[in-house]
Amino acid sequence: MHLTGPSDILFRKKLRGAGYKGPIYTYILANTVEGPGPYKDASEDCAPGYKPYDNNMAWETDDFCLYIHPNESWFLHNGKGERLFNDYFGNGRLGYLMDPANTGWQEFSYSRLEQVRDEWGYDGLWLDNLDLDLDRPAASEDNSDGRVQEYETDAAWREGVKGWLAGLRARLGNWPVWANLVAKDLDADSWDPYLPYLDGAMDESFAVRWVDDRRKAEEWASQIERAERWLAAGKGLVLVGQGPKDEESRMRFTLASYMLVARGDNSFFRYSRFDSFYFQLWLYSEYDTARALGAPTGPREEISPGVWRREFEYGYVEVDLAEQTGRLALDGP
Repeated sequence: MHLTGPSDILFRKKLRGAGYKGPIYTYILANTVEGPGPYKDASEDCAPGYKPYDNNMAWETDDFCLYIHPNESWFLHNGKGERLFNDYFGNGRLGYLMDPANTGWQEFSYSRLEQVRDEWGYDGLWLDNLDLDLDRPAASEDNSDGRVQEYETDAAWREGVKGWLAGLRARLGNWPVWANLVAKDLDADSWDPYLPYLDGAMDESFAVRWVDDRRKAEEWASQIERAERWLAAGKGLVLVGQGPKDEESRMRFTLASYMLVARGDNSFFRYSRFDSFYFQLWLYSEYDTARALGAPTGPREEISPGVWRREFEYGYVEVDLAEQTGRLALDGP
């Protein structure tokens, strides 16, 4: 489970009081800070008094103007030399992208995350939007123009992020760090560069493409293989099936796909939709069936072209890629 910053500490206490004993991580944006603007560069006056959310590393009032805005080299820039930013919620709260390889930004971010570890009382860190390629800065920000001045290739970007993660791990020690890993296209081995530095990861659109689209069979296969690689390395894994609440066939397909790879107590599943910000918990009878199946008795097997099955102690799960269906079957009497 992850909550957000000091604002959720009271709720965290209530959860503990109600008997929840699992780990609770704090959510923080990776290499993104919130601030006013938009400001193209440090030459523009920074409006004082800005109070950000506590889901980023510049969480105090005026942090952006005091510590971030004067340091132009900390920012990522588009081809015109403008700071890359995004107004994700359309409410004027801007997220500026930081350069993970910049030593000044590294020191600021490490010191803030040490403070989070030492003062907020969470069991670990949950980093959101830890990019594996340049797609988001080059194509998805409000002022993206296809270029990122600081990086010419995805490989160079990954080296920069790896350096940031290595320094982060050195500073935080064995305090757990999980991340939502994102990229435009992901192969079975796409997560490997960051594997040494993370304790767990999330695939936020698993088995399907967000809330209303399908994945090609080869994309699905890459996700499945990537999940198996990650779990085999001893890492934690969260897989999220995306879709409408009442589209239960889609839920069963994503859940059964998850069950093909689930391992021990280090893998987790949720069916939800990102555009409602995960505010609601949806529960289905199939979740009870999944628990009743018991432990897997072997790996997944392709029993016919595009049809995968995995046996469990008390039944089996089956996925049909062509039909986009999933089945969880308990043994009969």
